Amino acid sequence: MMIINSITFSKRDARLDGIKFVLMVLVILGHIKQFTICDDFDFSVRLINKINHLIYLFHMPLFIMISGYLSRRKDNNEFWMSTWRLVRIYLIFHLFWILIDGINSRPLDMKRFFYPSFSLWYLHCLVIWRIILQYIPFKILNNSLFVLTLSFLISFLGGFIPVSNFMSLQRLFCFMPLFFLGFYIKKFGLLDRIYNLKWYFLILIIPVLFKI
Repeated sequence: MMIINSITFSKRDARLDGIKFVLMVLVILGHIKQFTICDDFDFSVRLINKINHLIYLFHMPLFIMISGYLSRRKDNNEFWMSTWRLVRIYLIFHLFWILIDGINSRPLDMKRFFYPSFSLWYLHCLVIWRIILQYIPFKILNNSLFVLTLSFLISFLGGFIPVSNFMSLQRLFCFMPLFFLGFYIKKFGLLDRIYNLKWYFLILIIPVLFKI
């Protein structure tokens, strides 16, 4: 019996939309810090740095897990139409950043097209992860333990490949387990359990905040 393909999305989950909104705000705040120059000896600046480090501990990993959760197998025509929409967005903004580089008189060559600009690595990796999800045989896909183990192994070995930012390969390998973990959350029903966690669990981040 086909386990994975039987899962459907009957309606939008407002709670999930809320989580994505909060994560998008955190992504923006995290990147704003990259363009500020402050005195690191100031207490308020050190506190902001700690908060920024805390944000980076979870914001993109959680975003990628949600992407995996919302991904599914589709009819080939539907899949490639949705994939093209992502690729189109990627190309528009990638070319925009290349144009900005040209305006700023930075050296440009063909290699530049193989290095995703700024935060566009996420779209680039998402397209590849979804292609893998679409065409991996169902017999393998339904074996969640095998897929997760293999993806974690690829993630571990990917850290030893000196590819820098070329085609975002290191991020592609590093975050792959989180994408598939999010995908399999549907099967295990873990999202509802996470929703049921009490708000006071947030106090657990306080020691982490001051340890970073």
